Amino acid sequence: MQDKDGHMDPAALMRRYLADRGDVYDELYVMAASIPDTVHLIHEMAGYVLVNRNIAKPDQVLSGQLRELIATCLLASKDERHFAASHIRRLYRWGITDRAILEAAECVAPIFGHSTILHVAGSIALANDPSYRFGAMPEGGAPTTITPFPEMETAEEPAAAPQSLIDEAEWQYALSVDPEYARRVAALADQCSGSPPRADRLLNPAIRALIAVPAACARGLQGLAAQHIRYAYACGFSERQIMEAVSVATNMTGAASATIGLRAMMQVRDQMAAPAMSPAR
Repeated sequence: MQDKDGHMDPAALMRRYLADRGDVYDELYVMAASIPDTVHLIHEMAGYVLVNRNIAKPDQVLSGQLRELIATCLLASKDERHFAASHIRRLYRWGITDRAILEAAECVAPIFGHSTILHVAGSIALANDPSYRFGAMPEGGAPTTITPFPEMETAEEPAAAPQSLIDEAEWQYALSVDPEYARRVAALADQCSGSPPRADRLLNPAIRALIAVPAACARGLQGLAAQHIRYAYACGFSERQIMEAVSVATNMTGAASATIGLRAMMQVRDQMAAPAMSPAR
């Protein structure tokens, strides 16, 4: 796909992009005309992270469905509905319902703000607009019954539910100053994290924690990312699954976000490996 000067040929590059992804945004054609080498590297990286055909590798362990839920939330956090809508259509083709997509948005609302849920809802509306051109809708339209994805079957529920926001030191302080505010914020945050667990939810607290990890990374919140990572480990997720969740932030909010996630993972790894301190004498 290279021209005589060793650069990527724009036309050949976009043909491959279309074959691997299934659809191509207009913006990428504009980019390919001037910076084709960069577009090639974007395709190689982004396609790997989102397990596009011809790019995904057999040793990747996180489901495409969970990757796309994370991607949709990160895009919606920036109100990038134009891009998020095509990811929603991909989720539809996998049998993921609006309810599950909006529950994923709940997971990141305590980090980005509840307006993110509204942005996801707007992206759902755009995905269902017949004039939207990117990504194919499944036959029959948006699914009404979810097709379970692997993490729904394998994520374990530890004995302890996620800690309530109100139990954290900062919110105990808020409780002492403005208890009504503290209680209302905590009630919304706990609803979004899935605490306490409820049978009518599609996404359990384990999955919600994993979705929250890259969101915390995108905000540069290493400590919060580490908190969610510890809970994800307690729910049975592996180091590779957590890293692959972090990797989605690379696509949507840059390598700097993933760096925060890697630091958080290393922090948790070192804490888990540290010997227990001897009791004071």
